[in-house]
Amino acid sequence: MNDTKIETIKDMKEFLKTTERLDFRKNNQEEAYKWINKILIKFEYLGKLKKSEKGIVRKYIIKMTGYSKAQVTRLIKQYTRTGYIKALKQKRHKFNKIYTDEDIKLLAYTDKAHNYPNGNALKNIVIRMYKTYKHKEFKNLSNISVS
Repeated sequence: MNDTKIETIKDMKEFLKTTERLDFRKNNQEEAYKWINKILIKFEYLGKLKKSEKGIVRKYIIKMTGYSKAQVTRLIKQYTRTGYIKALKQKRHKFNKIYTDEDIKLLAYTDKAHNYPNGNALKNIVIRMYKTYKHKEFKNLSNISVS
C-alpha cells in the first residue's frame, strides 16, 4: 500500500472523512501485517499519541486493510506486547481422510441406484458388493457406519 502522502494524524483524519464510501482490501496477510507495523511505528503508537489519536490510527488501519475492529484490536495488542505484528502459525488438528473422492462418488452412485435406502440397508448393499460379488472398489466402503 502506498500511503506516503499521509504524514500526520490530521492527514489521516482528512483521509477518513473523504473516503467514507470507499472500501479497501488487503492483498495478503503478510503484506498487511508489515504495513500495519510500519504505520504503528511511523506514528509512534506506543509513545506520543493521545487516546483520540490512537482511535484515528485504528480507524485508518481498519479502512485500509478491511480487517474488523476486533482483529485490529488484537493486532495492536500483539504490537504493544511484542513490539511487532507477526502472523502466528496455528497447528490445527486434522482428521485422517478415510474415504477417497472415488469412494464418495461410488457411495452416492450406489445410493441413487438403489433408490436411496436407509443407512443400514445401504451399508449391507456395500458389504454384499464387496464380499459376495468381489467388487474390490467397495473394499474401503465396506467398513462404513450406518449413519
